[in-house]
Amino acid sequence: NEDTYITATKPVRTGYEFLGWSTDSSAVSADYVSAQLVEDGFSGNISLYAVWAMETYKVTFSLSESATEIDDGEASAFGYDRDNRKYTPFTISKSEDYTIPTMVPTRAGYTFEGWGKRNGGPVLYNAGDTYGDRSTVTLYAIWTSNTFTVVYDGNGSTSGTMADTSVQEGSGISLTANRYEKDGYKFKGWSESSGGSVDYADGAYVKFTNEDADSSNTITLYAVWEKVEEYEVTYDTDGGSWDGPSTETVLEGDTYSIPYEKPTKTNYRFKGWSDGSRTYSSGSLLSVTSDKDFEAKWTADEHEYKVNYY
Repeated sequence: NEDTYITATKPVRTGYEFLGWSTDSSAVSADYVSAQLVEDGFSGNISLYAVWAMETYKVTFSLSESATEIDDGEASAFGYDRDNRKYTPFTISKSEDYTIPTMVPTRAGYTFEGWGKRNGGPVLYNAGDTYGDRSTVTLYAIWTSNTFTVVYDGNGSTSGTMADTSVQEGSGISLTANRYEKDGYKFKGWSESSGGSVDYADGAYVKFTNEDADSSNTITLYAVWEKVEEYEVTYDTDGGSWDGPSTETVLEGDTYSIPYEKPTKTNYRFKGWSDGSRTYSSGSLLSVTSDKDFEAKWTADEHEYKVNYY
């Protein structure tokens, strides 16, 4: 038999790499390569079959979040290996494009925007899109934080202002202390509706979610007011004089302070203000539960007189 050369021409098959030739049609490795010299040739007619290896590329996902937030459906769709805490790549033939899963991943406090080739963006693909580059890639989930604006509504207040607060969904905040006032009313807390009862106490620590916000990502809290009784405190100087008020209005439950300024009266020393049951000094604090009349109490000054006897 004469020496024989295997053909130097290599066949071409899309998505596959040509490895060589084999006498076995199902072989995964080649017996002969292109242009190979076969000494003494073949003993007779022979059929050689092309041996192919599929060309592949890999697609790996990264959700860019804590593994504790990845549910079972997401782990399956995006190849997350819980045991090894890593993402397993999907292997695809280079003869095929890859279809990104239609599942939209979720993350507390964030909105999924799409997939990118870099962590943080830009977004290049959406759920269900075709990845047609046919090259190995890692696709990163791109997220934007859900940020809400908390608006404090005085709900009929007569004075005071309060600035809005910005908060990320799922992040707890302490509500701003109330700075509104309403004549004849006391503040009870905050409600999610203008006519509702108290949902949150003043300064309460709250975690808001997407369901709490309106279409403009605003959460409006309304002041809740309770009408209170008003009492009058009157002062009678009993012939004295002072620049203090003759009458003051006090809301039920408020702590009231008697003015520090003392009245004066010629030849008398001021002892305090009496309500008929006890006497209070200037600046005293007390709780007023009904109208109260105060009268100034005086002690006559003592004078020394010289008496001459003749």
